[in-house]
Amino acid sequence: MDDAALPFTVALADETAAEGEPTPTRRVEVVTERRLVGVASAAPDGVRLQFRVVAEVTRIEHNRSSGIDIGDTVLEARVQHSAVHDVVVPFAGLRDVRVAGRWPRAPRLILEALDLTAFDGVPGAEVVLALEVPRDRRGAAAALGADLALRLAESHAAGLRLPPPPGGALQGRTLPR
Repeated sequence: MDDAALPFTVALADETAAEGEPTPTRRVEVVTERRLVGVASAAPDGVRLQFRVVAEVTRIEHNRSSGIDIGDTVLEARVQHSAVHDVVVPFAGLRDVRVAGRWPRAPRLILEALDLTAFDGVPGAEVVLALEVPRDRRGAAAALGADLALRLAESHAAGLRLPPPPGGALQGRTLPR
């Protein structure tokens, strides 16, 4: 992992589904907890995100006796990893990049989209994507956030540059105050 690459996680929506037909004394649920695990870094034209989708699948048996919960039993637990995804979120599609989160919370690198296509290819991302960073990487998160914010501002400023007026139309004139 490159020094400029910042590790992150993003919690995705959990899913719970009943398995089989419940009885008055027993029911089985399958709980799937999903998250993105990856690294973020600066790319020449945007923010590079390399990540895997990690799913923790747990089958849980809930037991009851005389209407009272008597305990849960984990029947099976497994972790599934997707292939690595490599996505560059273009500066042209971002409105803002900043670091949020005060101690003791873990810092978050916040990417705010300018349009809905900015996060294509990133599961769970809509208008705002909050990348949770380990607490011990707070300084690296601040440095990367500042670098990305500067690059974003430069990218937006470059898009605003207008060609000079034809024939030097403003030459020798002053602007009104």
